[in-house]
Order: sequence, then C-alpha cells, then structure tokens
Amino acid sequence: MGVFSVANAWLYAVTPKLNMHVSQREWKHLDALFARHLILSVITFLACAVVVLASMHALRGRLALVDRLVSLTSMSLLATAWFFQLIVNGLAVYLRAHKKEPLVVPSVTTAVYAFVSTLLCARYLSTRYFFLGYLSSYVWGIPWVLYIFSTKRKAWQVG
Repeated sequence: MGVFSVANAWLYAVTPKLNMHVSQREWKHLDALFARHLILSVITFLACAVVVLASMHALRGRLALVDRLVSLTSMSLLATAWFFQLIVNGLAVYLRAHKKEPLVVPSVTTAVYAFVSTLLCARYLSTRYFFLGYLSSYVWGIPWVLYIFSTKRKAWQVG
C-alpha cells in the first residue's frame, strides 16, 4: 500500500489542473496531462514493487523481519492487485474531474465480490493464495471500468 500511495502522488498532484482543464473544456490538455501522470504513476509503482519484491527475495532467511512477512507469492498477488487498483484509481481521478461519480456501482460490486472471494480463498486455498480473491475482482472489474471510462470520456468531450 505504501508503494501504491507513493505512485499515486503523481496523479493527486495534478488533480486541480485536471479540474481546471475540464472546466475550460481543454480536452487535449486534459488528456495529455492525465496520460503523462498516469504513466509516471505506473512507472513509479512498477519500479518500487520490483525493489520491494526483490528485497524480500534477497533478504528471506537473512533478516527476521522479512521472514515475518507474507510469502513472496502472496506479496506478488497483492502487488499485482494494487497495480490494477492504481489504474482504476487514475481513471476515477479523471472522471471525478468532471464532477461526476460514475464508478459507484462498479466500486461497490467489486468490493462485495472481493470480500466474498477472499473469504472463499481463505477457506479453501493455501494461505499463499489469500489475496487471489482480491486480485480476481480486477479480472472482471477493469473491463467494466474501462468501458465506463471510454463511454463517459467520449460523451463529455462531444457534449
């Protein structure tokens, strides 16, 4: 979550500018600024996640604190889920710049799904796969969010 928060700083830093571009209907500037900062967020996340995972791998068995953390498999599943959450969050920031909240239903639905699937993973799978339920919520959730994003973006920029 720390890596996610650091990577998200790129998007949160330009949220006021995104809002201004929307209010002034400067779609090219909005899209360029958003794309640039989403890419910076993704690069930051991936770089930091690789460092964390590589450090865990290198220090496993050598540092007691690392041995107390979840397995590398669990951390990799969680990191992948947080990566997808970074993308969803970026799209949500863009949509919220329009003073709308079209992702409420997908957010609630995926939260319920993640809760139930995580309970099922905890009950029936090895502890290494505990985060698989959370990750799986993005498998079907991201296409839904991308559809809403592209539909709303086109509608707002034409209208």
